Amino acid sequence: MKKTLLLLVPASLTMLLASCGGQQPSSQSTAFSEKSEATSTPTSKSEETSQPSVTSESEETSMSTFISSESEESTVTSSDTQPDPDPLYNGVDHDFRLEAEAGVLDGTRAKRSDNPAASGGLMAADINDCGQGLEWIHYAPVAGIHELNVAYWTGAANSKHGVYLNGTKVGDAVYAEANGWADGVTGPAIVTVSVDLVKGYNKISLVKDGGASDNPEYGGWAQIDYVDIVGANATYDVESLDFTVSEIVLEAERGNFHTGGLPFQCDTMGENYAVGEINEAGHGVDIYFKVPVEGHYGVKITYAQGGSGNVADVTMNGEVGEYELPAYEGQAYNVPNTSEVVVSAQCFNSSLNFVSVTRSPNSAGWFIIDSITLVPLTE
Repeated sequence: MKKTLLLLVPASLTMLLASCGGQQPSSQSTAFSEKSEATSTPTSKSEETSQPSVTSESEETSMSTFISSESEESTVTSSDTQPDPDPLYNGVDHDFRLEAEAGVLDGTRAKRSDNPAASGGLMAADINDCGQGLEWIHYAPVAGIHELNVAYWTGAANSKHGVYLNGTKVGDAVYAEANGWADGVTGPAIVTVSVDLVKGYNKISLVKDGGASDNPEYGGWAQIDYVDIVGANATYDVESLDFTVSEIVLEAERGNFHTGGLPFQCDTMGENYAVGEINEAGHGVDIYFKVPVEGHYGVKITYAQGGSGNVADVTMNGEVGEYELPAYEGQAYNVPNTSEVVVSAQCFNSSLNFVSVTRSPNSAGWFIIDSITLVPLTE
């Protein structure tokens, strides 16, 4: 059975906050007659880098919760993805803290790790391969330049992560100080970068995106404790804030990719990486996430392919649907296309949610996954 397509209709905040007990939309089939002659994806060119032996892995890697807590000494307000007008949004643009462990989209690759010296007792570690990293959704009540204070540990001086804002690279966080790997005793070092936030929702990402010429190679390694967004102390009208969600883009390479290779670098893909080597049934990507506002969501898939008749199994919070990826003009491994909304109208809540896109046994050939976009749906 194929899931139907639904054109996006912007949802109101009232609708997004509605109960998730409504009925599912009816399904219709969508088919394409062309068959692909390609049977395997182009070879991935992502470079695998060795994991530092000092990197610790937490035993607490389950997806039961995102933790966005505040250390006892900190005066920074913790910011989860669920806005709360009181006290987070009180009319003054104050500091917000993004806990690193809250930016982990899976836990199989980059991991949440215990660290008594970290804010909230947890950090993010094992960001070892290019394309991997952390991402958060932050609601900014005031637009403009804000400093980000990134707290880190590294045993390799001048390691770095690319800083991405709303899908565009805006700089690098360079971890110049080799302050050692987290030992549970020593606090993190701090590096400061600046970003130009828009008023409303912003996606902030730290991504391992270095190259072979870097020293250390491919950007090295770092463990992240938190990112503090330094407020401008400007005042704003609380009543003017609009928490309506439009779309939320989840990068495939941040999830658990079970494929024949690592993510590959490609400038035409979102945040410059995508997941390829989807050559067998069951290959694909799993992502765990939270949404800023509870409600019914569908997904759009940004993908690339070399032929037609490719079919994906899309799972959202346990419900599975089969979806045939449409053919498009100029299709190739480095030419992405975004599908219409795949209807499932799943209720995504403020707890942990799950989405997976994998190759169906009925797929004629390979495809590449760039990202999965969550789209709020009307009832």
